[in-house]
Amino acid sequence: MRLRFPLPEPKFKHMDDMEWSDVLAQDHRGVRRAAREKCLEFEPRLLAFAGNWDPGMVIAQHGHMCTNTIYIVEGSMNCGGVECTKGMNITLDIGTPYGPNITGPDGVTVYEVMAGDPWVWYANPEGFAALKQELGIRQLPNPKLGDEDGSSGSRATYDDNGMLIAKQPPARPGGYPKPRFCHADDVEWREVLAQEQNGQRLSAWEKWLDCRSRRASGHGQLRHAQNESHPRLAGQAAALGCPLHTNQRLMDQSGRMLLRAPDRAADQTRRPPKPRCSPHRDQQFHRKA
Repeated sequence: MRLRFPLPEPKFKHMDDMEWSDVLAQDHRGVRRAAREKCLEFEPRLLAFAGNWDPGMVIAQHGHMCTNTIYIVEGSMNCGGVECTKGMNITLDIGTPYGPNITGPDGVTVYEVMAGDPWVWYANPEGFAALKQELGIRQLPNPKLGDEDGSSGSRATYDDNGMLIAKQPPARPGGYPKPRFCHADDVEWREVLAQEQNGQRLSAWEKWLDCRSRRASGHGQLRHAQNESHPRLAGQAAALGCPLHTNQRLMDQSGRMLLRAPDRAADQTRRPPKPRCSPHRDQQFHRKA
């Protein structure tokens, strides 16, 4: 497959080359707790960052107007009643709210990616205020952050109530889908590519933590499809490994190569294609017997 347009270069950024920046602070009965971030990529349609939250931090239940994934790198947090430990992946469809998030005794470190518009909305701000009051949490002023030009100021990320500052879209009629949780320990490694180097077999392995076609209305790939004992598994796995992909035009089986649709023969100049018709002027009609 040849692409006939220039492609951008890959961008590399290492977490160790960046400093943590406090973006949210709370007072927990006299103890300061903070949420901090390292922004690894920030574009109009893509946001990737690492987040580190102190023990006991409480983040309001909210959703973003984009596809969002959160992976637990270290520590733990309770997400809307679901205990998320190291290796848990949370997938959020467009607008899906999650939380409230309460970090565990060792805090939590997450890697988060938002693909699309990161506009935010809150599902239960009154409940968030009541939860903070119950836990004795007082919101602190926004931390001061330095800008790229060397100046400093309060970045408009959270307001005085601990809510993200953004234009609020209207709530979706009928509600939003639920968050999807999948722990890496519950998924088997799957060989997707193999090579031979100097007589030694080398392989690439993957764990698919979430895979769902956009066209699926409610039934996507089983979360534990690799588990043969799953009651909804169709049958025994095929002998030939087949790394399925939600878009069959994107992935090849054996070579792991990109596919493209077959080329259609170009129309001749000034001769647009015509549908085949009867050799006579009039179309034939079929009479009922």
